[in-house]
Amino acid sequence: MAEIERIARAGVGAILLPEIPPLPYWSREYDPVWAAAQAHGLPVFIHVATGGVTVKEETSRTATTVRGPMTAVNMGKGQLTDGMVSSRTMGGGNTGAASPQRIIAALVGGGVCERFPNLHFNLIEFSAGWLVSYLGCMDRSWHTGTGQNPDWWLGFWDDKRPAHDQPAMGRLFAINAKWPWPLRPSEYVRRQIHVQFADDPTAVQARHITGLSTIIWGNDYPHAEGTFRSSADCIAENFDGVSDEDRAAILGGTLAGIVGFDQTRKLAPAPENV
Repeated sequence: MAEIERIARAGVGAILLPEIPPLPYWSREYDPVWAAAQAHGLPVFIHVATGGVTVKEETSRTATTVRGPMTAVNMGKGQLTDGMVSSRTMGGGNTGAASPQRIIAALVGGGVCERFPNLHFNLIEFSAGWLVSYLGCMDRSWHTGTGQNPDWWLGFWDDKRPAHDQPAMGRLFAINAKWPWPLRPSEYVRRQIHVQFADDPTAVQARHITGLSTIIWGNDYPHAEGTFRSSADCIAENFDGVSDEDRAAILGGTLAGIVGFDQTRKLAPAPENV
């Protein structure tokens, strides 16, 4: 909180928090952090492959984990195995969908978005094609589906107890009607959460379902998996048939609004010899 106050005074426009936090993001212990960020208009960015590093007191402060880089090195020089192909297909070069989904579930399900409605969360370098199915699953988890029996009971019946006192029995879909917040999960995502991608045509095609503001593009300069060497080609492939208005929003307009950039100013043309 003190650091948030300091950077706000210094004019810094956002804060960065880890993908793997010391406590789950639904923990109420973070409420003072969210309150400070919201009060100063500082959006929260959560970048892939951050956090989760334990440094013992007797080790150097610069110590960090090398498991991730070494895994990439070994993939780059080794022969393909079934396990390696399976792992790469699951992750697609990043942490896959499980980690960002867990973060969103914590922020939405834990009521963070409800308590801090003006705070924006930006998940960076997680890709975004998974978002369309996840939004559907989130909402689906909190209502009883058409044709399902809401009165179905499950558990273990105790013949020694009366029918009205069966602690080992429970209504299977009872929890579906207990969503504690006024908006649906997907509505909180559309209002406050934005997922960055670099090369993900599925995310662009699904924008009409997820909501235009839920996805933002970035070329991930200067990482090897980024698209900055041929961003124009990447954009052409990802945005084929997309309207100019939607392109402008995903390629910068949404993010500019989140971080408070002046969108009325235009960059001068680059010199011809650059």
